[in-house]
Amino acid sequence: MKNTKTLLSLLLVVLLFSACATQQADQKPPSQPEVAETSSDESVPTEAGFSVVDALGREVSFTEYPSKIVVAGKLRPMILDFLYMFESSPDKILAVEAGGQGSQNFLELLDENVESKFSLEKGATAEQIAPLEPDLVILKSSMKESVGDQLETIGIPVIYVDFEDVEQTYRDVRILGTVLGESDRAEELVAKYEELYAEFKGYVSADTQGKNVVLMQVSDSDNQYAYEVPSVSYLQTFMVADAGGQVMWADAAQAGGWNEVNLEQVNVWDPDTIIVINYQGNAENIISDLKASQPFASLKAVANERVLAFPYDYISWDQPDSRWILGYSWLVYQLNPNAIGQDRMLQEVNDFYQFFYGLDQQQVEENILPKIEKYY
Repeated sequence: MKNTKTLLSLLLVVLLFSACATQQADQKPPSQPEVAETSSDESVPTEAGFSVVDALGREVSFTEYPSKIVVAGKLRPMILDFLYMFESSPDKILAVEAGGQGSQNFLELLDENVESKFSLEKGATAEQIAPLEPDLVILKSSMKESVGDQLETIGIPVIYVDFEDVEQTYRDVRILGTVLGESDRAEELVAKYEELYAEFKGYVSADTQGKNVVLMQVSDSDNQYAYEVPSVSYLQTFMVADAGGQVMWADAAQAGGWNEVNLEQVNVWDPDTIIVINYQGNAENIISDLKASQPFASLKAVANERVLAFPYDYISWDQPDSRWILGYSWLVYQLNPNAIGQDRMLQEVNDFYQFFYGLDQQQVEENILPKIEKYY
């Protein structure tokens, strides 16, 4: 009888141990997000939190909204500009990789503590990001292999975005709204983008007379200018064509990325309008130099005073940034000059910064308009 009781006791202990081991095996570490591949673009509520489908079609699950967000890698200035359209971002952004145009100066208008957040070196690796213990890292999708995979291996959640064209912008704004817990705000932003796009698209005339356009990025290296035109698949090319321009550089830009050209090629094209982009904000000085040089000085666009600098406040408006709609509307204004007045354009700039960023009238008049009025 005694042996029987002993055996029963041992059996009970074994069963209890097995049950506990099974329960522990079923549990996931709290910091490790659950990632699944999916083709859906919708956010999915879960029993304990929420999930979001990112730009790579991965469904990433969270138990609570992230509050320690790191932004790193390519496109970080643009990702930040989109993030700061949401009210909770200043409190939730933990660290940002340094570098990239002048967006930090702009964000100082929105977040008095933003300077301290630029704490990561340019080109930050997973080893540099991990000690910060973020509960979310936001990266461009092209950063998956070099940084994202390593972060996920050690249990740090990663969301990928693209922001390369208009439709991706709408999708990625919704992704950011979901992870911030501000989906309603995301829908407001997308709706406003759609409203503005529809308005300015309506000003585009079918008349293509005088609309042959070359848009080129000009960079200065060792006192030598380099000239590049955007790929036919890039946002810049889409905006010129959609604003009514004839894209003269299409044959030279079938490859991806920015394609190098020379002034002799621009001379062959001899467009009605030349638009110069410079990501350091020096387009006007570059244009002055070009007008004094040959063969540039003999171009039709120079004679007709149609060599234009793409607008730049804290960042150039031609890019896949929150300001893309300002860049698009400016192109419509320049290529369809009889359709829109200057007052409407300046009002759009004012309304944009008030609606998308919550700046008041005085802030816009003091910090934005003085930088961009010369472009209208």
